[in-house]
Amino acid sequence: EGADLLTRQAAGNPPAAKEAAKQLTHKLHELKAAVQNALVNRIVQDFMDVSTPLKQFTEAVMLPEGTPGREQNFNQKSNNLQAFSDRASKTSRMVAAGGACGNKKNAEILLSS
Repeated sequence: EGADLLTRQAAGNPPAAKEAAKQLTHKLHELKAAVQNALVNRIVQDFMDVSTPLKQFTEAVMLPEGTPGREQNFNQKSNNLQAFSDRASKTSRMVAAGGACGNKKNAEILLSS
C-alpha cells in the first residue's frame, strides 16, 4: 500500500519519482539487513550447543534396564534430540533459501558469529 501511495504521488513528477525510488531502495536494504541479522541470530542460537541433546540421549540409552524412570527419561531425551534436529534442519533450509550460501558477506557474518 505504501508503494502504491508513493507511485501515485510521484506520477508525472520525475524528481518525486526519483525520491520515491530512493526511499523504497533504502527501505529494502533495511529489510534485507534485518532479515540477515535475524537469520544469523537464529543460526547462533540453534547451533550454540549441538552436543548436549546428543549427549543426554546417549546417557538415556546407556542407563541399565530396570532403572526407575528409564523409559520415560529415554522418551524425553529422544523427543528433545528430535526437536533439536528438526529445528537445525529448518534453520539450514532457511539459510539455503535465503541465499546466504555463495554470498561472501553472509558467509563472513556466519563465520564470525
